Amino acid sequence: MAATKTYTPRIGSDPAYIQAVGQAFYNFTYLEWSVIWLVAKLKSGYFGEIESANPPKTAGTIRRDLAHEATASKKIDAPTRAKLVAISRRFDQATRRRNLLLHAHPFTDQDGNQLLGGLSHGTRQTWTIDDVLGVAEEFEVLAREANAVLHQDLKGL
Repeated sequence: MAATKTYTPRIGSDPAYIQAVGQAFYNFTYLEWSVIWLVAKLKSGYFGEIESANPPKTAGTIRRDLAHEATASKKIDAPTRAKLVAISRRFDQATRRRNLLLHAHPFTDQDGNQLLGGLSHGTRQTWTIDDVLGVAEEFEVLAREANAVLHQDLKGL
């Protein structure tokens, strides 16, 4: 087993907060690849599209691909189509939440805590650890639902 890199951060932050942010981003990436797998089940060659896309496909483009393939596919029944369309809508919402977190800026709150926050559509968003863990959980729940459709409803494709 290779040695793990040693890194001592010099920018002050709460390790639990950093863990939560990392979990949220990991869960979103997992969700995004779950959606990619759904599209790949419906569209032959989709993995090649993902690998060769220039510029790379964004989460929004992947969401549109899922919605398009779900509505156009002759391979699936109406209940599966409805599940996939719902997943694409929820993935769009998840992407918007991920983007808010991704584009947040660090600041020091009134208690001296280092947090992420910013303005979104005129509303200030402060990402507390509970907020970050909440989106991490949202991303995980949707990823698990997408995987259930992949391994149950689309199993035979």
